[in-house]
Amino acid sequence: QQRCRAGLEQHRFPLRQGCQRIGARLRSDINAKLHRLPMKYFDTRTNGEILSYITNDVDTVTQGVSQSVTQIITSITTVIGVLYMMISINIYMTAAVLLILPLSGIIVSQIMRRTQPLFKRRQASLAEVNGMIEESYGGHTVIKVFNHEAASVEEFARLNDELYRISRRSEFLGGFIQPVMDLMSNISYVLVAVLGGYAASAGRITVGNIQSFIQYSRRLSQPINQVARISNTLQSTMAAAERVFAMLDEEEEPRGEGRPVDADRARGDVELRHVAFGYDPQQPVIHDLCAHAAPGRKIAIVGPTGAGKTTIVKLLMRFYDVQGGGIYVDGEDIRTLDRSGLRSLFGMVLQDTWLFSGTVADNVAYGRPDATREEIIAAC
Repeated sequence: QQRCRAGLEQHRFPLRQGCQRIGARLRSDINAKLHRLPMKYFDTRTNGEILSYITNDVDTVTQGVSQSVTQIITSITTVIGVLYMMISINIYMTAAVLLILPLSGIIVSQIMRRTQPLFKRRQASLAEVNGMIEESYGGHTVIKVFNHEAASVEEFARLNDELYRISRRSEFLGGFIQPVMDLMSNISYVLVAVLGGYAASAGRITVGNIQSFIQYSRRLSQPINQVARISNTLQSTMAAAERVFAMLDEEEEPRGEGRPVDADRARGDVELRHVAFGYDPQQPVIHDLCAHAAPGRKIAIVGPTGAGKTTIVKLLMRFYDVQGGGIYVDGEDIRTLDRSGLRSLFGMVLQDTWLFSGTVADNVAYGRPDATREEIIAAC
């Protein structure tokens, strides 16, 4: 057992490196997945909630694996060795001790069945808090302009209190696992003492063997109790992992399913024929829209907030597909064209300007990295 522990200690650092590689791989997979998800995914979630996958959830998985794997391997090794020694002393007393384990497993599984949903809710609640923080500090100017500080603080307090209540309840219920395991261990000690005393009085076992068996019984309970102590960490890890893998399983935006587009031959003739669309198919926001933009013309679409101006642009770019009618570019239905090729035909400037890290030239040429310096200056 000491040699096993020494070997595990020797390999602890490589193990932690492996856990960090798992975290790095998960972050890379999530980042790549985000670029393949459809626009509706981002329209239904806050930025903070999405960032929580890469930060909180991946960190929880990495730390949980790093803390628990070594403990679990050590515990399994110890249990196997101790069971071998216990069987070599007295197989009947060993069987009596092992009868306690299924009962312990049933009780622990019932506790975990009730606590696991709480740990999942805790991770989701943490994501909501992150989303609130991201919105508050990203829009702090608007909050101050409209004297909305008190309402923002109140909303954060509500979300923070909900996170506290869920965390407290999950930790409280999860904390029952350790006392239950301690109780089962004490019961096994009583069984060993009773059976050992009866066997010793009958001359089938020596007092020394009983003492040795009790020591091994204590050794058997130690690794099981150690695993019980990290049960909350394991449940948090599983909850975070479920969120991460659920996100990685989200339906992606189809790519490469249409005909290629030659941007150099595009004329710029755009026509909307009886277009109907709704973000919720049961509540359409555009009904039977017809419009035509001939090549070379400048067209303005005006209307109040919520009239559907941005929605039309999203339909042109195929961030969403129409639910009725069709949109045609140079006479071709855009649903038959490759999405990436279609989007290369458009230049889109949003009302909320987003500047990426880098120079002004980098941002101006973001859609055309091969643009020359003269072209960038001309565009400015």
